[in-house]
Amino acid sequence: MSFLIKVLLIEDEDDHAELILRSFDNLKESFSLIRVSTVEEAKKQLIVFMPDVVITDWKLPDGSGTDLLNENNQFPIIIITSQGSQNIAVQAMKKGAMDYIVKSSENFVTIPNIVLKTYNQWLNILEKKYAEEQLIKSEERYRTLVETINDAIFILDLNGFFVFISPVIERITNYSVNDIIGKHFIEFIYNKDKIKLGNEFNKIINGNSFDDEIRIIDKNKELLYFQIKSKLLKQADKIMGVTGILTNITDRKKIEDEKQKLQKQLLQSQKLEAIGTLAGGIAHDFNNILSAIIGYTELSMQIVEYNSQIHNNLENIKKSSLRAIDLIKQILTFSRQNDDATKPTQIQFVIKDALKMLRGTIPATIDIKTEIDESLPPINVNATHIYQIVTNLCTNAYQAIKNKNGLIEVNLNKIILKNDFATKWIDLKEGEYLKLIVKDNGIGIPVEIIDRIFDPFFTTKSNNSGTGLGLSTTHGIIKKYNGKITVNSEVNIGSEFSIYFPVEKNIEVLSKEIPESNIKKASGNILFIDDEEILVTITKLNLEKHGFNVFSFSNSLNAFDFFSKNQNLIDVIITDLTMPNLTGIELINQVRLINQKVSIILCSGYNDNINNEILERLNFSYIDKPFLFNELIDLITKISKK
Repeated sequence: MSFLIKVLLIEDEDDHAELILRSFDNLKESFSLIRVSTVEEAKKQLIVFMPDVVITDWKLPDGSGTDLLNENNQFPIIIITSQGSQNIAVQAMKKGAMDYIVKSSENFVTIPNIVLKTYNQWLNILEKKYAEEQLIKSEERYRTLVETINDAIFILDLNGFFVFISPVIERITNYSVNDIIGKHFIEFIYNKDKIKLGNEFNKIINGNSFDDEIRIIDKNKELLYFQIKSKLLKQADKIMGVTGILTNITDRKKIEDEKQKLQKQLLQSQKLEAIGTLAGGIAHDFNNILSAIIGYTELSMQIVEYNSQIHNNLENIKKSSLRAIDLIKQILTFSRQNDDATKPTQIQFVIKDALKMLRGTIPATIDIKTEIDESLPPINVNATHIYQIVTNLCTNAYQAIKNKNGLIEVNLNKIILKNDFATKWIDLKEGEYLKLIVKDNGIGIPVEIIDRIFDPFFTTKSNNSGTGLGLSTTHGIIKKYNGKITVNSEVNIGSEFSIYFPVEKNIEVLSKEIPESNIKKASGNILFIDDEEILVTITKLNLEKHGFNVFSFSNSLNAFDFFSKNQNLIDVIITDLTMPNLTGIELINQVRLINQKVSIILCSGYNDNINNEILERLNFSYIDKPFLFNELIDLITKISKK
């Protein structure tokens, strides 16, 4: 034995103590002994000596050896009793003594063996107690882990029925543990995944493990995503069932879906930005072409007989050119590069024009039926926005009809909404409204997505055939005008969109053109600059036809040089915006450095960078290209009076 067993002997009778101590004489390498005579002395030695075994007489001068017995003892106790006191010894063992010895010479000799045996038993007890404590702690840790981790641990029997699932499942799915125990796992699986998961369960039973994503329907009928890891559960090589861990990844999936959605939106936005840049360039060049067409048309109309066939032909050319101007405005509206100026507009005529344009793009198998009241009052809108609304809704309508024979109905009339109907059904104030209806007999809109059709980038079309912006843009335009759009739809029956535009009182339509018979001769010296030679020529001819004296240049540097030498000669400067050498803004800056009073008009077909701050700071007026010459002359007259 490589260590000493420390023994505390408590005996008040010297003879007995001597006999007991003598029994250890030959065992000093294995035992270390201290003898005390009282309970009080023993308590001190328990602290100082820290014995491994205590041998104590039952009866002591200041008490009983059993006084040392308690459940927290860190050592075993052996009771010594006299002849005839065995009952007392038995009672002591019930209180916690490990053994007892009846006093006799023969028994004293065996005490070392009894001490060794008792000590070994005590070690066994301690080891067992420690193991039990560790087991309890382990069970407590496992229980705490199972009850507190965010993952749900489950056990299925060999038939797939739940026999255990951790309580965290209640927080995740709103199902209680009792709702789940005894139920088959397939009952909780999303319908489209049931066959797959049933097959996977059979594979697990045959020895395979399973690690994948699954979908579960919670108690509130919400779809949840889980990462599952599962395998066979065995005990002593016997298959008991299937165990696994469920990790809720619903939030992660939502984030991933949102990320994909944002990436799609970013890609769509980049496409639109590219289209916008292209549209701006096209608008600039196309407007220059239209300016020349309109200019020469108006000039020709002045030199032919009024109401003649040629005059009427020229009038149609002019109208078509004005329609082309509106198309350019639509392109710029789509690319978000034009302003949103509004004016009193009789939208019935705008809608009829839009439908004429659309007729050429909609298949002949689809009939367009209209019922449009031409006597409707004007409303304050941007006509291009009305084109957009009609174009978007009718385009959606014929795409819903697809290749079959179909019908698109477009109706426009004035209605009066009473307070109860307006507030209860369509969330509008009572009053007069223009109601536009676009109806089709196409495939209709499923009820599960009808609430999302006005969301930006939402589309049911394939990746290459829809942007998801048509209805969103339409909704935004109508909202801007304090209107409302509603939809009624039934699958395989068709859809009906209703738009309500509020009617304001005392709005009059402003005439854009001045009748030719009222055109008055004007006078004054004008400096005109444009890098397009054809526009320089036609503008000079038209302005001179109206009585102006025109100095024209296609080079902005030459024009500024002329002005700097002839400032007092020029009444009005008219300049293009986009030119080589000096741009229109740069030219105006140079002019204002030497002359603050001369009137200036800037014209452009693409005015993305012109704002009120620039107009006020450099003190100039602005007109869109292409312009009607009546408009230009009106503006010249207006600023000349100032």
